[in-house]
Amino acid sequence: MVTIYGYDEQFHKCVPCLNAKRFCTAKGKDYNFISVVNGKDENGPIFDESVISELLARLGRKEKTGLSMPQIFDGDTHIGGFSELRGYSFG
Repeated sequence: MVTIYGYDEQFHKCVPCLNAKRFCTAKGKDYNFISVVNGKDENGPIFDESVISELLARLGRKEKTGLSMPQIFDGDTHIGGFSELRGYSFG
């Protein structure tokens, strides 16, 4: 199962996040999309800190500084972002 962490489009439009979901659908790959945001305000998207903590743990990182979206996994294997997904060879 592919897991895609990214921005929910109702709170922030992220073209690579949308493309990752479309790619999986086109390739017939089941995926689970997990939004890293749970709202927005005048300053932009509001991050869901529990989801961010989960993602950072999966990535083996301590800080979200420089973290781009989407972040995609095939099971426990970190694929990377949308560019890496396009070239990924599913087993």
